[in-house]
Amino acid sequence: MGKGRVLAKRGMVVCKLSVLLLAVMLGAHPGISQELPEWKMDSIRLGVKNLLNHYQLIHNQINATADPAIEREFINLFSNPKVLIVNEIDQDSPNQEISAQNYVSLLPTLFPEGLTLDFNMNRILVSRPKYDFNNRYLVNVWLEQSLMGISKGKALANQHRIVVTIGFNFLDGKMSGWEIWGIALPPKSQTYLTVKLSPSLGSLVNQSVDQDERFNLEPGLGYAGGVGLMYLINSHLGGQLGIRYAHYQSSLTLDHLDPHGGFDPHLEQVNYHTRFWFVEMPIGAAYKITLARRLNALLGAGISPGVRLFESFTSSAVNSNSRSRQTGVISDSQWIDGLTRFNLGFYSELSIMWQLRQNTAFMIGVDFHHGLTSLGEVEQPDYVNSRYQGLYNPIWRSPDSNNLLRSLGITIGVAIQIESKKE
Repeated sequence: MGKGRVLAKRGMVVCKLSVLLLAVMLGAHPGISQELPEWKMDSIRLGVKNLLNHYQLIHNQINATADPAIEREFINLFSNPKVLIVNEIDQDSPNQEISAQNYVSLLPTLFPEGLTLDFNMNRILVSRPKYDFNNRYLVNVWLEQSLMGISKGKALANQHRIVVTIGFNFLDGKMSGWEIWGIALPPKSQTYLTVKLSPSLGSLVNQSVDQDERFNLEPGLGYAGGVGLMYLINSHLGGQLGIRYAHYQSSLTLDHLDPHGGFDPHLEQVNYHTRFWFVEMPIGAAYKITLARRLNALLGAGISPGVRLFESFTSSAVNSNSRSRQTGVISDSQWIDGLTRFNLGFYSELSIMWQLRQNTAFMIGVDFHHGLTSLGEVEQPDYVNSRYQGLYNPIWRSPDSNNLLRSLGITIGVAIQIESKKE
């Protein structure tokens, strides 16, 4: 079996091991490893509605003459006073979100007669609970809200959708301790700037060579690095494009080579070494999956057109008489003429995004690139027809096969959120 096929199988094994390792890593996270109960969603919706009805009732009692105890009761509905909620009241502030403590202190000042809040409980959507910590679970709630009030002589009236994050304790089959963990506008779109570096293991794939027992295809270390933009049209689905500089290299070995028509077969351990440098533009789809509060998985796949910038081809062999290694044993000064300048490939990737800050995430994962078009433009004789000429070049395009590039890499990088539009 040729080494190219071995690399392909190793690549598949590495991909499977990477997914397995990912599962193990995620299993160590309490939010993933915790065995989830069999939830009764009707009971969860009832608890959510009771909390939101209480929130609405208390909110509508806050005004300039209200008892301070009402404000304290409002704060007690949240997990802590610094929980962020949508800034619906201070139109002069540039902040889209403010803390619950600031909200309740500004509300009676800006709306002395109160601000009437109304939740539409008939169109409520509740997510399945996700484990957080110490028997606490979180759910996201999507619903419509309307606000009406008068501030500084101007009427405020709006209606839009919000997302309320609610936490509760679950112990011995009972739910308790319902609290609000945040009130936000649903993300409509998100734009990320990504910077990635990827050391990789690459190989030249040639079916006719791979099936020839006289040859061994050896993978080589390469690398790629670049920047990109990822645009998500909602919390999960989107697209991505970028530009990257990639280096591929591969070796092919042959036991013997007879450059003199069978009269002096003195070259052994023949090695062909090829190197390519490309500028590529990966374009594809992206899908983000929320695993935990600060942990996301990112799946990507698409095409990667590239332009070859540089190339290198070297050959060497051991002289069976002197036992010394000689270079330049293959005479092929025109080898570059048979190559295409453009190349098209397919890529897929799996990354884990760990949120370091509000707008910055660390990324680590695996990516796989495979050529779709041949490196060779002109068909050349295969080894059988050219071995006695001493001119065989393994990157030639054979009559019955193409030369393709393949690489498997580890991706390390950062994703910086540069824009987030909300409804």
